[in-house]
Amino acid sequence: MTQWTPEELAGWWRLAAEYSEGRVRRLIEAVRDPDRARQLTTLLQDTCDEIRYGDSGARLDFAPIAACVALGEVGFEEAIPVLFDVGGFEAAPPLDTAATWALQRLGAPAFRRVISLIGDPFERSFGYTMLEGRVRRVRRVAGARMMTSDQEKEPEPSCAAECG
Repeated sequence: MTQWTPEELAGWWRLAAEYSEGRVRRLIEAVRDPDRARQLTTLLQDTCDEIRYGDSGARLDFAPIAACVALGEVGFEEAIPVLFDVGGFEAAPPLDTAATWALQRLGAPAFRRVISLIGDPFERSFGYTMLEGRVRRVRRVAGARMMTSDQEKEPEPSCAAECG
């Protein structure tokens, strides 16, 4: 496992600040290393805290969105608490959407956390939103599988063929 130096981490963050599908793919590959995913998670939390609570000069660019996508794509479960925090970031709907997608991508571990938060009135809305999105995805996948399995089945013989 290889951590980034502070300069390397800052360089990745600067690259991710401007949207590029190729850059996001490269970031995903880089954070398959758990040490790097941990570093990216910490930087994501720090950046969002700075935007939310810090200097009014802080701005939101694409880097936090790319971080959410990368962490969700590699299934980095240690990021779940940070993604929940970021997911409630109503001032930045694209970031909220990216965090929600990442949590949905993480699946069962994130679900357990969502279900535990549903009882909290401050987290309830976000929890339901995340669950609703996951339910839609499961329905789509299940529907596609049902259609595929129906197409693969042998047609049942009809009475007309037998009764002739």
